[in-house]
Amino acid sequence: MRKETIAAVHTSYGRCLLDGRFFDHFYEIFMASHEAIAPMFANTDMEKQKHLIRHGLASAINFAAGDNPMAGNAIERIRRSHSKDHIGVDPALYDYWTESLIQAVARTDPEFDQALERAWREVIAPAVEFIKAGYEGGGKRRVAGSE
Repeated sequence: MRKETIAAVHTSYGRCLLDGRFFDHFYEIFMASHEAIAPMFANTDMEKQKHLIRHGLASAINFAAGDNPMAGNAIERIRRSHSKDHIGVDPALYDYWTESLIQAVARTDPEFDQALERAWREVIAPAVEFIKAGYEGGGKRRVAGSE
């Protein structure tokens, strides 16, 4: 993956974080996107969850570069915790997660455009696909960019 693409998403993410409502927007959109999602957060401390997703998104962005062991470890932990044997997040729900993220970025990044949308999708796809692939458990760990 091109470093310029990853850098563009890092910069966009920074602009999103400047809007203190970014994660509020994301969860509002995400929870309304599918009937199965809101109940998954019924007993969740949302302030803690916002902290977790902030770290998780940064890790997903860094995971795309393929040379960041800390990001790889973080995404590996998410993969395990979201698998069928733990939280049990249906892999089909990650499409709603991705679309909700894109909508939240569009709402909070004043420089959002089609090129940036493509960059976001390209950059987060490796982490999302890696997490989805771990739903059944097991499987070989693959670091993004190593294919």
